[in-house]
Amino acid sequence: RGGGPSVGEDPEAFELASLLKDMFKVSSSRVECLATAAARRTYCTRVLETGLQQATAAMKRRWNAMEDPLAEETREATRLTETAEEVCLFLDSFVFAEYFVVAVDEVNAGIARKMLRRLDVESCVFSFELAPPLLALSKRLRPSGFRTVAQQGVAKLANHLLQHLQRQAGFSNDAQMELFAANCGEDLRSALAPAVAVLDEADLAP
Repeated sequence: RGGGPSVGEDPEAFELASLLKDMFKVSSSRVECLATAAARRTYCTRVLETGLQQATAAMKRRWNAMEDPLAEETREATRLTETAEEVCLFLDSFVFAEYFVVAVDEVNAGIARKMLRRLDVESCVFSFELAPPLLALSKRLRPSGFRTVAQQGVAKLANHLLQHLQRQAGFSNDAQMELFAANCGEDLRSALAPAVAVLDEADLAP
């Protein structure tokens, strides 16, 4: 270990991508030596999944500590987003990621569910919650980086919307139905405009 920083230390949040990749690459040789899938899963859960969860928690703390990530602290917000993107891209090609896939996918699910619960009680939900950060990221991220973020974000949002509709018990009145339709219609199209501008038609297909 030496005197190096822990994966979970907040001051090192921007270096997490390099730290995680180094840790995972070193651990890969150890995982390959294990004889059974069960042993590999146990090792990945106890070592790699724990490290990933610590890294995610560190980035969340840094993000939540910012008072205005879309104005005064946009540069730091962008660096955190690019760090998360780099980690995700690495995990996409990491051969043993299948052993802790839940930890890889859980990052954005909670935020999306909270937003979707407001679709039939408030107007312009996507304009307020989705449009500002998406527009800021489109201006700050590299084109290739923003396209990746947009592609993954649109796919996950579509999946969350579908699941929300499948669980929806029904609208109590016409006003709720009209709010939901307005939010998922013109308001959503307007909020997603920066993403639509960089995505192919296939990326937007249901």
